[in-house]
Amino acid sequence: MKSKRNDSITTVHLKVIIVGDMDTGKTSIIKRYLYDKFDNNKNSTIAPELKTKIIKINGINYNINFWDLPGQDRNAFISGNFARDTDGIIYCCDVENKKSMENLKKWEEALKSKENIDDITKIVIENKCDLKGNESQYNDNSSALRKISNELECSNFFRTSALNGYNVKTSIEYLINEIIKKIKIEDIEEYNENNRVKRRGSIKIIESEYKNTNNKSKNCC
Repeated sequence: MKSKRNDSITTVHLKVIIVGDMDTGKTSIIKRYLYDKFDNNKNSTIAPELKTKIIKINGINYNINFWDLPGQDRNAFISGNFARDTDGIIYCCDVENKKSMENLKKWEEALKSKENIDDITKIVIENKCDLKGNESQYNDNSSALRKISNELECSNFFRTSALNGYNVKTSIEYLINEIIKKIKIEDIEEYNENNRVKRRGSIKIIESEYKNTNNKSKNCC
């Protein structure tokens, strides 16, 4: 069904940050989710990068802003702007690098030193489960993974492979759906008449016109 040019829809802006040590595959995870392809670029992220995806569910546009934070110095980039108003956190570690999982607690501490993250939806991703060529690596029921997920107070945990796409879409769509569940319909329906923007907690809501009459609606999950 096509929408009329003058029909208005609501756009909800959500912010998700992905954190973890260098070389755990954070950028590859986001690119696999956004573009469904693996990036062979081996260069490490040296500055925060923003990537965006818009999904439409039940007549509402969700503009998901993914902030990919460098893994070299957790304290340098977990500063006010990058930690503030976050709706979701992805903790990322490497299945073959035990230290990267242990260091997730340090990433949590760095985040907590800047913002209250208690009510933020969080998941843990253990990436590169394809490397050992062992089917057991695809088993999400790892005791160590479950333990760190509980310690970080995450909603869920996943083993993923940015290389072949295993569990990438599943994990991120789980996170997005959990975030959306927290949004009350009255928060979306109410907005400031003057600037047409209303912030309720960390969720920024904008009432805007739907100008593209040709695109079909897309569901997230």
